[in-house]
Amino acid sequence: MRASDLLSSFGLFVEPDVLDAELCSRIRDEMLAASEEAAEVVRQGARQIDSEMRRTKIVKVSTATQEQVESKVVALKPRLEQHFGLSLGKLYALQFLRYRVGDFFRLHVDDESETSAKGLSLVVFLNAQSNEPLDGTYGEGALTFYGLLDDPGAEKIGLPMAGEPGELVAFPSNILHEVNAVTHGERLTIVTWFSPG
Repeated sequence: MRASDLLSSFGLFVEPDVLDAELCSRIRDEMLAASEEAAEVVRQGARQIDSEMRRTKIVKVSTATQEQVESKVVALKPRLEQHFGLSLGKLYALQFLRYRVGDFFRLHVDDESETSAKGLSLVVFLNAQSNEPLDGTYGEGALTFYGLLDDPGAEKIGLPMAGEPGELVAFPSNILHEVNAVTHGERLTIVTWFSPG
């Protein structure tokens, strides 16, 4: 059983080929040539750089690329609402992320609010994970989810997802998750969020 099939069985939304191979390749090329800045974390509403918590770069891609990807994600909104039984609001700005060797994002949630209205987090994978250092792939760097197993003793058991190019995973923004450190190559992804409706 593929990791994405397993995660689907725990209620996450996994959709292959949201972006086709040609578009993934073009975005990867654009990202590798683009300017970048350190990704921030948000604590109590304030943005800050914390390289002990999150070490990755946000890449500046063209407006045309942003809009092309955004249209494909927004097209999934009705299915996401049906899948999660939620009313979703606006889509936040896309972040195009570049993880180099040693980069990571420690265990966190994307929404720490105490309200009952929760948003959705979305990740689109642009390249594949590989045990061997093959061209265009990355090592380790799995997106790992916690708290999905319905067992009081299983909260520390992580379920990893490597993802395939063009594949999207969506999950409630209050689910604990992390990105393990990359060991070779570069991990390229797109992340965004839908606010609660």
